[in-house]
Amino acid sequence: MTLFRGIVLFVVVLAAGLVLKMPIGLFLNDSGRIGPVQLFDVQGTVWSGRAAGVQFQDERIESITWDVKPLHLLLGQARAHIQFNYLDGQGALDASVSLGQTAQIENASYRAPADNFAQHFGKGFFGLEGDVELQIDQLTYPLNSQYVEDAKGFVYWQKAGASYPMAGRVGNVSIELQQQAGGDGNNGPLVATLSNQGGELSIDGKATINAARQYTANITLKPTAQITSATQGALDSALRADNQGNYHFRRQGRL
Repeated sequence: MTLFRGIVLFVVVLAAGLVLKMPIGLFLNDSGRIGPVQLFDVQGTVWSGRAAGVQFQDERIESITWDVKPLHLLLGQARAHIQFNYLDGQGALDASVSLGQTAQIENASYRAPADNFAQHFGKGFFGLEGDVELQIDQLTYPLNSQYVEDAKGFVYWQKAGASYPMAGRVGNVSIELQQQAGGDGNNGPLVATLSNQGGELSIDGKATINAARQYTANITLKPTAQITSATQGALDSALRADNQGNYHFRRQGRL
């Protein structure tokens, strides 16, 4: 979410400086900042340009290009098509911000090696295999909120597996993201539905998070005929099998 918030804020600061054909460098301070976003090696205008890097908090997006859609300004909306590199992966999306301070990400696609995430977020304590592909049809949230109002998309992890400290293969993993409807007219929890095909384990389950950032996870792991003794041993040490030989991962808490 930090990545998407950085991109949306980037669109906000572009909208704040929309002056036809003016070089974007005129809107940067001495440190290369526009508001909370820092840009490096900037070229072009606020309407269409590129930067070698964009820094937001602790995350840096590389090789970003943008193309603002002028007609949307007539509708009270700043909208831009953005292409970027992040963790050696390539992505593209449409980002917009309305006068009502609602941000929206649409038609987002991003693909990168899974191990890049492990090294960046896991600090090298574990290694992953395969490629991760993210597809988001729509993601909407207020800028003054940490919770999405609407979301729909998929995460695909092709040839998923771990390389260390324990090797294992779980085939092709699919995660469907969907916002549930709330009973009081408000949006309900964001639900991630997990499944896979092939590999040493059959995966089936769901994870949810609500507006109060409370989460639950209920995932069932079923060994297949391909399971290795090392993977079986790791399962036995971490979880307890039921009478049918399935393992259940259940957690709840608050982020």
